[in-house]
Amino acid sequence: MDENNFLVIKKKYESKQIKDMSDAELLTEVSKAFQRIHVITGWNLPDDNEYIKILSEEFCLKLKEDFYMMNFPEIVYAFRKNGIGIKDWGKNMNLDLICNVLGDYCVERTRISFEEEKIILNPPAVKINTQDELDNIHRKWTEEFYQRIRSGKIEMVPAFTEDILIKDGLLEKGHSVSAFFVKSLNEQRENIYKKS
Repeated sequence: MDENNFLVIKKKYESKQIKDMSDAELLTEVSKAFQRIHVITGWNLPDDNEYIKILSEEFCLKLKEDFYMMNFPEIVYAFRKNGIGIKDWGKNMNLDLICNVLGDYCVERTRISFEEEKIILNPPAVKINTQDELDNIHRKWTEEFYQRIRSGKIEMVPAFTEDILIKDGLLEKGHSVSAFFVKSLNEQRENIYKKS
């Protein structure tokens, strides 16, 4: 899933959905959203209280009718994503301009939600490694660790290293794994495990 799709899904769960909001909450959030939409798009928000009141009421109704599944962080994100560059041709901010942006966003949101649902209902198969595969991974990581300390990096010995060295007969149980690596470095040993 790409970053854009991830952001849409993240916003979808970020806040209370419109359908779960009281009328007072909705009106408060609409007022805040208008300011953000104005800042993002540059659309004219007239200094006319009656116009703003009617626009707010109509937007609240439209949200409850058609965009009830959204939340306000999503609405603002929709304008950042899709609202920049839409020309208002000198008109005041209006329901048509707003709904065009939200409608386009909802088409994308629906598509991404279907993808999300597929992932949830059909998660990718999880591969469980066999003990031999795990041992080979630990050998590989032990070799990578050894190459790093050969190049002068100072690191703690990984927890799994002692077990795999003992299992492979390279280290006797009870002996120091750190001493094993110091001895290997002093002997200028090139590898602990060679690739076969």
